[in-house]
This record gives sequence, C-alpha cells and structure tokens, in this order.
Amino acid sequence: MKVPIAYLSVVIVSSTTPLGIVWSSETVSPTMAVLLRMCIAAVLGTCVLLASRVRLPWSSQALRLYSYTNLGK
Repeated sequence: MKVPIAYLSVVIVSSTTPLGIVWSSETVSPTMAVLLRMCIAAVLGTCVLLASRVRLPWSSQALRLYSYTNLGK
C-alpha cells in the first residue's frame, strides 16, 4: 500500500473519534461506541482494499506484525 493511501486511512479512522465520544455520552455505553467505531473502520478499510485491488498478506510474518500493531490499540 502506498504511504499517502495508508496515511489517509489513518486520518479517516481517527476522524471517527468525535463520533465515538458523542455516541458514548448520549446513546450507548463506551464499549459499544468503541465496537461501532472499529466496525466502521473495518468496513472502510475493506472498501479501500477492494477499490485499490490490494491483496492483504496472510503470511506468518504479516500476521505477527498485525498482532504487534493491535497491542497498542
């Protein structure tokens, strides 16, 4: 994936933070707000991958990297 596309993806996902805060303070529990935010991010990320025809690697090294990056979230 090219760096500008990856950066744009991070910006789009991070821009849903205010939406999560509003949801958690008005309508649903904070845990549900986080779940909804991650689901929106997963759908958007999948759409970007499909639109750009990028194949997501599933090698053991890639899976290890994915698990390391999820530890920080």
